[in-house]
Amino acid sequence: MIIVQRLAWTPSYLRLSAITLALSAASIASPAFALDYSLDLLLGGEATDNINRLPDNQKRDGIESFIGARIGLTHESEAINFESDYRLTYRDFKNDRLETNDEINGSSELLWEILDNRLSWHIDHDISEVLSNDLVPDTVDNKETRQIFSTGPTYTARLSGVDNIIVSLDYTQLSQGNASNESPADRSNIDSERAQADLMWSHSLSSTSTLEVGYANAETQFDNNSPDFKYQQLFAGYNTELASGNYGLRLGANRAERSLINDEQTGVFTAINYNRNFSGNIFSIDIVRQLADSSIGLDRDIDGFNTNNFDEIAVVERTRVDIAYQFQNLCRGCLAELTYTFDNSDFENDELVLSTDTTQDNKDNRVSANLTYNINSRLSTRLLTSYLQTDFSAFDRKDKITEIESQTDWALSAKLALNFYLSYVNRDTQNTPLGDIDYNASTIGISATYTIK
Repeated sequence: MIIVQRLAWTPSYLRLSAITLALSAASIASPAFALDYSLDLLLGGEATDNINRLPDNQKRDGIESFIGARIGLTHESEAINFESDYRLTYRDFKNDRLETNDEINGSSELLWEILDNRLSWHIDHDISEVLSNDLVPDTVDNKETRQIFSTGPTYTARLSGVDNIIVSLDYTQLSQGNASNESPADRSNIDSERAQADLMWSHSLSSTSTLEVGYANAETQFDNNSPDFKYQQLFAGYNTELASGNYGLRLGANRAERSLINDEQTGVFTAINYNRNFSGNIFSIDIVRQLADSSIGLDRDIDGFNTNNFDEIAVVERTRVDIAYQFQNLCRGCLAELTYTFDNSDFENDELVLSTDTTQDNKDNRVSANLTYNINSRLSTRLLTSYLQTDFSAFDRKDKITEIESQTDWALSAKLALNFYLSYVNRDTQNTPLGDIDYNASTIGISATYTIK
């Protein structure tokens, strides 16, 4: 049984508490705790042909300027691994066509090895700007701040030389602000708390292969008194670790239900990972299919928190496929990578989802390529291109996004570097009742990075 205690934490308190907890745990664990610091100062501007991202017949040019700072902290030791990276940006729009705004994005991760290979504790915090409504253009008035705080222990009990029992407990709190274009009636209030317990038996078949059987139980409570979301998962898995790569497979079942309403869903749980080294080049495949809560992914290690944002609280079956090939021997001093991602979100039990929200089902198809070239020890450059197409059930809507980005890094000294970047984005939204939306933006920027070690 999982017991969830509701806490009245405000978003501002949550923002500070996550960092404070991480630093406090680190300092307690190691008196000689030392951090590496990095500071980026950002400056740039963006020119667009559709600043308000409205239908084509209402296009207006616009110019945006921004300044900001990025602060990074890292520490690695036998007991503590800590990484923190936050970016604060202030944006100003010419002629006040959009409101000026400031935003913060970033994350902190701390892993404390309390007992070597036996007991560990993690503390994670993530803050980002996400769309309030993905059926509305992604302007600043349609964005809200999402914060996720997660913490809990993992304990490994060694039953024998080949058998382990692994127990994990996790508490997660999600808070989400209001977008300025949202009325109180439109607010979904998806702020929530989740408690999750995982139990897994691991049996070593050999020095390279492992058999595992696992069970997970989670419960989510929502601040808007929406019926609780309960989730169970049972699986069997097999993993192999070889010098040339690793392979893993988990197969099982998952069950989700909403209390007080007739909304119980069952489905097949699948997780496949494949990683292989071919003469220095790396090929990898990751596939996951599982039932999830629409407001937050359920598997922190597999699914992650940076999922699409939905207004509706409902059970969603998500299928995600990531394929990547990394060229490490393409040329001297360069590294190239090709990736493909497929992400399908299918809302279950549509008759319980309100009105037009039944059409929030969507599919992502994304291909990208990037090339990094180290010209010499002080100068490097990176080129990234990507194409993303999202197909929505709503109104036969389709989004196409093309991005091209170039960045050059110049190390002036061991501690100081300059970064120059250019980017171009083209977005074409086909949305029958609202009219097509075309958007082009060109950005230029410069940043200076100072590192203290």
